[in-house]
Parts: sequence; C-alpha cells; structure tokens
Amino acid sequence: MREVRIYGARPLLWMALLVALCICGMFLGWWYWFGPGAPKASIRVTTDPPDAHCYLDGKEIITAPNEFKGVSRGMHKLRITKVGYESLETQLQVQGTEHQELSFTLKPLKASLHVDTEPPGAMLYLNDQLLGNTPLDWTTIEAGSHKLRITLAGYEEYENTIYFARGEEKRLHIILVKELEGLEVISNPSGADVYVDSKPAGQTPLAIQVPPGEHEILVAKDATYEDYATKISLSKGQSKKLTVTLNPKRPRLLIETEPREAQVFLNDRYVANAPLQTDLSPGRYRITVRKKGWRNAIEEVAVSAGETKKLDIHLKPLPRPGAIEKEPVTGMEFVWVPEGCFTMGSPASELKRDQDEGPAQEVCVNGFWMGRFEVTQGQWQKLMNSNPSSFKNGPDFPVENVSWQDAKAFVERMSALEKAYLVGLPTEAEWEYACRAGAATAYSFGQSIAAGQANMRSKADGAAGLNSSTARVGSFQPNQFGIYDMHGNVWEWCEDWYDPEFYKTLKPKTLNPFAGQDKSGKKVLRGGSWLSDAQQTRCANRHRAAPDEKTDQIGFRVVMRER
Repeated sequence: MREVRIYGARPLLWMALLVALCICGMFLGWWYWFGPGAPKASIRVTTDPPDAHCYLDGKEIITAPNEFKGVSRGMHKLRITKVGYESLETQLQVQGTEHQELSFTLKPLKASLHVDTEPPGAMLYLNDQLLGNTPLDWTTIEAGSHKLRITLAGYEEYENTIYFARGEEKRLHIILVKELEGLEVISNPSGADVYVDSKPAGQTPLAIQVPPGEHEILVAKDATYEDYATKISLSKGQSKKLTVTLNPKRPRLLIETEPREAQVFLNDRYVANAPLQTDLSPGRYRITVRKKGWRNAIEEVAVSAGETKKLDIHLKPLPRPGAIEKEPVTGMEFVWVPEGCFTMGSPASELKRDQDEGPAQEVCVNGFWMGRFEVTQGQWQKLMNSNPSSFKNGPDFPVENVSWQDAKAFVERMSALEKAYLVGLPTEAEWEYACRAGAATAYSFGQSIAAGQANMRSKADGAAGLNSSTARVGSFQPNQFGIYDMHGNVWEWCEDWYDPEFYKTLKPKTLNPFAGQDKSGKKVLRGGSWLSDAQQTRCANRHRAAPDEKTDQIGFRVVMRER
C-alpha cells in the first residue's frame, strides 16, 4: 500500500499572497500610466502659413501657432486644415510627460480649369504655353492671374486674362468668332462710302467678298472729312479687316485784299501777305489786315469743318494829316496824327531844361487819332453824369480836378461804346510827338512862347494867366497838326509810369516806346497848366503825380488807335 504524504497549508498561502501582490502592482502601474492621474504631455504646433486649424483625434481644435496641453500617453491622430491649402494628417506617439514642438508647411491647393470651345479642337495656351486642344481639363494651375489664348484656323484669336483663387475650379465655354473670307471695313465715324477698285461696295460697317489679288480701297464720307485711300493684297482664302479713322477736313480760308500785299494777322498772329490761302481748325477767328498808308481792317469769321471761305477785304487809305473825325457818343473831335519818327526829349542846350528830359532819343510812333481838344466838362457830364471840376465855367471848359484813375475810368467807359477804335490815354511818346507837330524847338511855335499863345502864368511876378483859371478849350491857336492847348490850360495825364531814367533805356528808332513799369509810384503829366510858367509848358517838359492825385490844374485828353 502506497504512502500518501500530505503537505501543510503554509506554502500555498505564500503563493497566493505573491500572486495577489503581482496583480496589485500591475494595477498600480496601469493606474499610474493610464488612470485619471496619469502624467500628461504637451504639443506645440506651428504652420506655414499661420492661422491653420488643428484637430487632435478629431476633437480638440486650436489655431496654429498654439499648443495642445494634457495630451495622454499613446498614439494620436493630428489633422491640419486651412482654406486654399491641402489638408495634412499625421500620427503622433506620446511617450509620457514630454513636450513636443511640431512645425508643418502646408501646400497650396492648385486651381483647375475646364475649357470647351465651339467649335472644338482649338489650341489652348496658358501664359503662352500650349496646354493642348479643347475640350481640355487642367488641374495644376497656380493661384493668380494668367493669360489665356485660344487659336483655331479660320477663326479670330481669343485672348483674356483670368484670375484663379487657390483651389478654385473654373469652367469656360467659349464661342469662337469666324474670320470673314474677304474684306471687312469699319470706319469712325460710320456710314462712310467704300469703293473697291473705284466701284461702290457699300457703307461702313461693311463685310464683302473680294477676289484674291491687289485692290485699291477708298473710304469717303461727306465733304467735312478727308478721304482715306489705301491698297491691300489678298491671297486665296485670306481675309482682312480694315479699321479707318476719318479725319475732319480742315476749313480753308482764302483772303484777297485791295491793295495787294497787305499783312494778314489771325488772332493777332502774323500769317502772310495777301493774297493767301490757309487751312485752319474749325472755330472763330479775328482777321486783321494792315498795310502802311492804309487803315487797318478787322473782320470776325467763323469756319466749320470742310468749309472753304473767301474774304475780299478792301482797305481804306489813312486820313491826311490833320483830318478830323467826330466820335458820335460824346461829340469829341479827333485829329489824325500820321506815323513818324522824332527826337523825344530836349537837347542839353535848351534853356531851363530838366535832367529827366535826356538824353534825347529818336523814336517812332504809329499813326493815331489825338483829341483835338482837352476833354471838356460837358463831355465828362454826358458820359459820367457828374462834374468834378473846381472851375465850373461852362461845358466847353476843360474838366479838371480829375485823377489818373478818374481819367482811366472815363476812357474805359468810352471804349465800351466805341467799337471801331482802341480808346485810351496817350503814351508819353504820342503826346510829345503830337505836341511838337514836326517842330524840333522848345515849343511847337518856336524857341519861345508868348502870353497870347497859351493859357499860362505870363508875368515874372507870378501873376496868373488869363482869368486866373482855365480857359475855354480852343481859345488859342492850334499847332501844325491842328491840335489845341498842348501848351498850358491844364496838365494832361499820360498812360506811362514816370521814370526819370527812361530815356537812357531807349534805343534809336524804338517803335512806340512806353514806360509800363512802376519805378516811382507816379504817372506822367505833360503840357503845363494855367498856373505854370513858360518853362513848364515846353514840349519836352515832364511832370508827375500819384495816380490818385487831383487838383484844379490837372485834366486830360483822349487818343483813339487803329485796332
């Protein structure tokens, strides 16, 4: 009989205890690494370009650059998206508590293009690179602007610039325009007549069949446009398009004058001597015709496109020296002073001369109309409706107590009424030329002047002249031009500014000298007055006063010049 040995219970107890401890350790390890209190990792994500959306295990979302915190141990799925860029997915292994820095570069989405044409089979170029024949799909187009060009034999070339956004899909359906077989003519303006080899073909816009070979083409509209002529050469099956801009015909002006060889000015610009023919632009023009010894003629003319206009202008001879013309509004009389040259100023030998009268220079003036008398109180009253004079002796006495500014206001008002002439104050040169009337002496009457020849202070003791005031205009003898009171009665305003050095600036035979620059603040006065002594009434004597100064010794006279 076999002996049976029975072991005690203690070893089994120890084995059970060991197994329990192992199970407990495994649980604690799992609890440490995977339980709620397990250590966590962090992941920072940056992208190029930034501001991409990041998803971890499809749940948590951040915008890069940013950081996922509290990421548990194990494998995780990261997905990154951004509009216009390809999505990115990757697997992440998290070991424990480490911090990971991740950087990703996103790829831009390509744009795509689908093009079909009518008819199909056209060659398609993108940025001058041939992609193929239509219909065509192209899916690798960079974002931005691209030049699209489509060609097909027998059809007009299509060209356009197209902008693609990232990932954009465009579908284009393009109907190609067939080229004409023959000739197409377009004109601006339209409605022009087209002639092919001198035969009428129709009016623009026009499309016609033209046989191969060389042809003469004429495009013509009405008489207001220039004709357009050209030659074209067509080969078999070839088509051509002709675009024409017709130029308006320039107006033509024909001018003849009597007498001939007169100078013609258009808007004050010299053109040529008549007879002449000139082409102009459409518009209005002022025609001035001048010839020495003849009166200027002025005409206003309007010309339109294609118009030919002829002017026959008959000049009138200038008046003889001393001729009188009466201005109708004021009744003022004017004497014609012919053009000429004279020595302006006084010689060093002239008695009682002033320094500003030299050096004497020979100057020239154009012909003009000089007031026969000084402006009277009656003429001033008629035009200005007032009488500023201190000596109100009657309407035929000179107006005085007027400033240069007052005199200018008078001539400007008179100029508005008198259209045939240019009205103004005389220049200093015109005044002296008219005063001398051909004389080279101190006075227009000779080297001296007597009391009975002018209204001036006549006695050595300073006693005043006739009636101790102004005299009726025309009371004394006129000079050789027939002009009265150029010596004495009232000082007379001139247009010029006073310049004591003016004569030094003049060159011999200067035409129409004029001191237009203010160097003294004063205007020129000439001729002396009823209170002046003989020395102040000389032809060359120069006086001056401020433009606003007025006394009972100052008046003026008016000139009219040919336009």
